[in-house]
Amino acid sequence: MIVSAADTHIYGDLLYVYLNDGTIEISSCDSSATEIEIPSEIDGVAVISVGYKAFYDCASLTSIVIPDSVESIDSYAFSGCTKLGSVTIGSSVESIGDYAFYNCTNLTSVEIPDSVTSLGDRAFVGCTNLTSVTIGNGLTSIETSTFYGCSNLANVTLGNSIESIGNYAFKNCTDLTTIEILDSVISIGYEAFSGCTDLDSVTILNPDCEIYDFAYTISNGNGSYSGTIYGYANSTAQTYTESYDYTFVVLDEEPSTTEPTTTTTTTESTTTTTETTTTTESTTATETTTTTESTTATETTTTTESTTSRDVEETLICSDVNGDGTVTLADVILLNRAIIGDVMLNDEAITAADVNSDGYVDENDALVLLKFTIQLIDIIPYTE
Repeated sequence: MIVSAADTHIYGDLLYVYLNDGTIEISSCDSSATEIEIPSEIDGVAVISVGYKAFYDCASLTSIVIPDSVESIDSYAFSGCTKLGSVTIGSSVESIGDYAFYNCTNLTSVEIPDSVTSLGDRAFVGCTNLTSVTIGNGLTSIETSTFYGCSNLANVTLGNSIESIGNYAFKNCTDLTTIEILDSVISIGYEAFSGCTDLDSVTILNPDCEIYDFAYTISNGNGSYSGTIYGYANSTAQTYTESYDYTFVVLDEEPSTTEPTTTTTTTESTTTTTETTTTTESTTATETTTTTESTTATETTTTTESTTSRDVEETLICSDVNGDGTVTLADVILLNRAIIGDVMLNDEAITAADVNSDGYVDENDALVLLKFTIQLIDIIPYTE
């Protein structure tokens, strides 16, 4: 929501605006504030949202309490709050946006309540002091790079509704030693547990879980895994483990199912689509479709920049992520570093990076930008 200064109101250290339905969104704060408890209402009006970049780079903020009235935490809401050590998320929050707690390097633990049904990409990327995460039972998916680079993360409790663990979800969580992946999980994405150097034990309870077929998907070495993967006999976990000569231990009892699981995988050069239908005694059939853009663009960003660049007209500078007036592999590299959380883009770069004009900056944009720089497509913005 775009507002003018005249629409902004002050409440203590907070700035807020009225939304179209008459409720209140926190829009900003005093950058010198240290401890903030967001009120559930102001002048009798409910506070239901923490807005886009509301506390962005509030470097003095050490603690935040989000009340039960709040339903959404928008993208980048607390990004860059490097002293933020304590976060209390209210029991009515339903969505947490992309990069919401990016680079909150002092945050040590977080509990995501059962009310949360959507947790955005890279929500906790770079939270290097985060040691403990508890994910409630309302969330069904851990998205791309959600906990990428949380190097001190040692304790993870997954909710019983998680169905998918996305690409790079726990990559480089070097202090993680053990993880139990519940039988609700039907897919584990590309490099989900790559670079977890202390990871010694992985238990996969769904015998039909679709595990991305790549040595780095579960690894504590350079494309290798010296720990133990536990699962059921003849399960996908066993197949995956044997494919890469990892150590596998069979669990005693396999959960009963009323019908076998049917898995169909279609692979093209840049896209993998997995559709899984699972039927259990306690639930009705559930169909989940996960489409993951190939990570080729991401994983090849170390390529040396071409000596020739593609100058573009003013109407195409939307793709000039690094703002140098041309579109080259340097823009692709910068975009991919932002996607995995290595760098943060400013507002102008974020706008430029949305090369497919879908309102998001993600792997799809990286792929389009790569195609443009190697002349597979001739114009951007580009939509298929």
